Amino acid sequence: MKYSKLFWFVELKEIEDYYNRLKKGETIEIKEFSGKTKELCTSGSTTGKPKYVTVNKEQLELRFAAEWYTMELTGWKRGERWVHLWYPLVREHKDSKSNKEKLSLKRKYENCLFLSYFNLNDNMMKDYYYKIKKFKPKLLVSYSEAVWIFANFLDKNNLRLNIPYVISSGGHLYPEWRKVIEKTMNSKVFNRLGCSEFGVIAQEDRKGNMRIVSQRGLSVKKGNNNELLITDINNKAIVFKDYNLGDTGKIKDDIITDLKGKIKSGKSYLRIFQNTIEKTELICIRCNGIVDVDKNKGTLANPLCGKCLKERDEKQNN
Repeated sequence: MKYSKLFWFVELKEIEDYYNRLKKGETIEIKEFSGKTKELCTSGSTTGKPKYVTVNKEQLELRFAAEWYTMELTGWKRGERWVHLWYPLVREHKDSKSNKEKLSLKRKYENCLFLSYFNLNDNMMKDYYYKIKKFKPKLLVSYSEAVWIFANFLDKNNLRLNIPYVISSGGHLYPEWRKVIEKTMNSKVFNRLGCSEFGVIAQEDRKGNMRIVSQRGLSVKKGNNNELLITDINNKAIVFKDYNLGDTGKIKDDIITDLKGKIKSGKSYLRIFQNTIEKTELICIRCNGIVDVDKNKGTLANPLCGKCLKERDEKQNN
């Protein structure tokens, strides 16, 4: 299957070139700037009004190449099947038919099965289990809380998958979560630090070291309070210098330790607070109270506590 563009204005040949340069160990600094840019919704959008960041064509192509590069660090090889358990890309549920077709083509090209975690519930996870079992992927890339919820579902229902490698990204990965994922999927789990602004920032290697992907033009330094400050020399659309995502950690020789990310006051990206494997708390998006998980029926999108749920139902019935 040959075509020049995956979606938007991103060109496959440029991604391939960046990917090959990364594999050779080259540190990439992009000199050219096409002037083409795209607004992406940032990591902070779930805690308030959506915020957007502007990125340029070349930075997008390099970040896609870095995705391939870090995926291969697990042991997975390009061309092998993989599953992406993530949110709908580029608002595809609202995008044009053309963009949806391009995304579908991109996934077919990458031999990828895409599964959305939007409104994830037991019925969906049962369906996902059978789809993944039939697909037989070598790798699963997922948002951390989504893959843990899925793994916990498998464990409670005595279901097992055989996925050699799992990448957990976009949120904090607790040791307890890692154990459940490895147990239910027969996997080696790799933790990844990434965000909408930059894509992949760092990822665990096979020895368990969280290595910064510095060769793609990223640098990370520690702030006064151990916050990770990120600089990207390859986004020409906007200056990213000492950008603070809210993650903290220690840095030595391009390795991050004591990483704590995306959690403030007990809230994380999907507003789930994990105490132990047995106890999961969801934070109400209206009043910040604790959600009754059973009444919420396992739904991750727009969680409401009992009081707010009752108020919503009464309003809908009137």
